[in-house]
Amino acid sequence: MRRANVVKLVVDRETHEKLKELGMATAKCWNEANWLRMQQLKGGEGRLRLGVSTSQP
Repeated sequence: MRRANVVKLVVDRETHEKLKELGMATAKCWNEANWLRMQQLKGGEGRLRLGVSTSQP
């Protein structure tokens, strides 16, 4: 049983570029969050602290 609906968007070139940029920004944020979680695990912390950043500005 499929649990997802697939929708094909028909957009102009400008909208396509904006959606592409949004997708790239979302992927970068997701990857950075996963990297921070991995650093917490590798640092010997047994539990992930999702509300606490380990990086220093």
